[in-house]
Amino acid sequence: MKMAKKNDVCISGNISNVDVKNGQRGYFGSLSIAVDDGYRDQQTQQWVDRVYFVEVKVADKFLKSVKATLAKGDYVEIEGKLVVEKWKDKDTQQDRQAMKVQGYRVAVHIPKAAKDCLKAAGFLGAQQTAPQTNQQAAPQHNQQPAQPQQQGGYQSAPQQPAPQPGGFNEGAYNY
Repeated sequence: MKMAKKNDVCISGNISNVDVKNGQRGYFGSLSIAVDDGYRDQQTQQWVDRVYFVEVKVADKFLKSVKATLAKGDYVEIEGKLVVEKWKDKDTQQDRQAMKVQGYRVAVHIPKAAKDCLKAAGFLGAQQTAPQTNQQAAPQHNQQPAQPQQQGGYQSAPQQPAPQPGGFNEGAYNY
């Protein structure tokens, strides 16, 4: 019985380098994606940054829709597959190889300027040391008694805070 093969990769991070060229068969090149694989140290409870740089090969079909918009600092989520490049070292004449990602789709693209706006509005920020709690939802002690409810008829719903400008819909940037 033959097993199904699957070679799918989804990588997300900030673009650290864009190298796109125009050749005889169209555009080609690579993107370097800085992937944040940070974690919380169990002993110190401090956030430990760990970043990997992953080369993503890109070709004309991939670049047609995004080559003009991808820039250093942009956040991207790219779907692709693993590929192995082989070559002979110029100096030592030894065979070399490297595993890379062959990108075929940009699932999410947030330009650096949009990220900066989201940070300024408080929607994005540094890693938090503890999860935030909703202070309004927790029972409050030693406060004034609640307002009496209306008699009969419809009761008004509690007022919701107005939505803040600068919200982001990831689906709006799919290609």
